Amino acid sequence: MLTLNSIRVHSEEYAGLTVSFYAHPESIRPQDWYGAEDADLVDEILSGRCEWFTAQVVAELDGVELDSAYLGACAYPTFEDFLSSGYWEDLRDEATEGARRRLATLGDAARRVNAFLGSDGRAALSPSWQLQTLEGRAVQAGEQLKSFRGEVMTITGGRPPLHQGSTGRVWTEDGREYFPGVFDLKWVRTGAPA
Repeated sequence: MLTLNSIRVHSEEYAGLTVSFYAHPESIRPQDWYGAEDADLVDEILSGRCEWFTAQVVAELDGVELDSAYLGACAYPTFEDFLSSGYWEDLRDEATEGARRRLATLGDAARRVNAFLGSDGRAALSPSWQLQTLEGRAVQAGEQLKSFRGEVMTITGGRPPLHQGSTGRVWTEDGREYFPGVFDLKWVRTGAPA
């Protein structure tokens, strides 16, 4: 949620992640948030002597945002004062924990992807399924095939059928996904499911 006038105030490495604090303009008016007993604080905010913002703390890994935590209606003399408030640590821990949960979920997917990748890093075809031509010749990742439209494309991998009514998919170098029949191919089970 980066908006015009959003500021990255602070960034640090924490628990193996990059954690950053952004200050965003607060949409709630301070006089609508605070009561009459806080009139001095509202005056400080409206006069610009106190920052009024929504804090966002983002947890990233290699530039990919995994999770973030927010706290609205923040009033501090400077954005940096938020870092010593205790709320910074709370939001940092919340975003980091959310990132760890997301990474655990992604870890399961990554294990499936790694199993799918060959030793050269290119997509391999499923070990319990084999992509074949209609004549029964095995197709390898990286092979160039002609579609029924006459287009020559490089096969990078694919997904075997997920159920009895499925034909599976074939992936090409341009990032597209096709039915195997587009290339006169079929998925054939070669062994027990992995």
